[in-house]
This record gives sequence, structure tokens and C-alpha cells, in this order.
Amino acid sequence: MPLLQSQPLHPNRRARGLGARRRGVAAVLGVVLTVSLVVLMAFTMDFGTIHVSQSEMRRTADAAAMSACWEMFDHQANNDSNFQDCTREAADAAAYLNTVGRDPMQFGSDDVELGTYRAHQPDDFDTSNPSEFNAVRVTVRRQQGI
Repeated sequence: MPLLQSQPLHPNRRARGLGARRRGVAAVLGVVLTVSLVVLMAFTMDFGTIHVSQSEMRRTADAAAMSACWEMFDHQANNDSNFQDCTREAADAAAYLNTVGRDPMQFGSDDVELGTYRAHQPDDFDTSNPSEFNAVRVTVRRQQGI
């Protein structure tokens, strides 16, 4: 009885069969990686925008507080009793000039506080005695649609 021997496959033929089964794998992997990179880029841009807005708000609050303090000290040196309104107007003007995300900031009635700061009690901000005022506390808020 003659032995049947199978002929060995050509090396290229085996590779071609394997390649035919994997034909779309590179395209699927490319799409998955592209989508992942786009999502990562979007998160990075959003967090960057948030960080820049926080820095701009901090800068606006600092500028408004400094402007209000200078105005308050000028009026106190001149013994002007109407310094509280002028101080709030100076803070509002400085905030309007320092934009946050291309939007000018404006303060509400409770956003600019005049008071007394004591270095040995940093958590105590006393707003009861206008003759002792030596500091201005500014709160900056950014609301959607404003």
C-alpha cells in the first residue's frame, strides 16, 4: 500500500491565509487609537481652560482688592467719610478692566467687603468699626451666561 504524503505548503501560502483573516485589524486599531487621542485632547483643553479661568479670576480679585485698598487709604488720609462707596466703585472699575474668559467682571453688593485685618488673628475679619478699616476682601464669581 503506497503511503500518501502530503506536500508541504509553500511558506508564502501559509502567510497569505493568515493575513486574509487579519485584514481589518490595523484599521480597527487605528480608529480606536484616533478616538482615544481626540478624547484625551478634549479633556486636556477643557482642564487648561478651567485652569486659565481660575488664574484670571484670582488676578481679577487681587487687582480689585488692591485698587479698593488704595482708594480706601486715600480717602481715609483725607478724612473723607464717604470712602466706602468710592472703595467699592474702585474695586468694580478694576474688575471690569480685568476680564475673565473675555468677559468683564462686575461685583454684587456683597462681593466687596471692607474690614479690619489683624495679623495675629488671620481668620478674624472684623467689619463692625469703619474707623479701623484697613483691608478689603473681594469675592469673584463667574456665572454661566453672564
